[in-house]
Amino acid sequence: MARILLAEDDVELCGTLQMVLSGQKHSVTAVLNGLEALEQCRYGQFDLIILDGYLPDMHGIEICRAFRGDGGTAPVLMLTGRVDATAVSEAKAAGATAYLKKPFGIKELIDSVNSLLVQLGSTANVDA
Repeated sequence: MARILLAEDDVELCGTLQMVLSGQKHSVTAVLNGLEALEQCRYGQFDLIILDGYLPDMHGIEICRAFRGDGGTAPVLMLTGRVDATAVSEAKAAGATAYLKKPFGIKELIDSVNSLLVQLGSTANVDA
């Protein structure tokens, strides 16, 4: 079981993703805005962080940059509809580990999460 921080401002999508990831036996902390996400990144212990690119009050890239600046090492999966070369480059420069384009399928999300957890060498349950 992995500890996952999910930061997504779309309430319906956040609830769906939380349900799906919990169904995969992960412990999911869900937040709806950037400041809560940043606070959780700084004070929580997570195996994986999933950040929406555009959260109220703070962009996912800013959160990722701050998390890495504070010494955070957990993989960061960015979720966003913006996938031009500049956006991908900015996300990677901020410390994002992977990038998933919206809209995405649930299987695609699960595969991305499992891949990141395996790369991490996590002892988390990654049964799909």
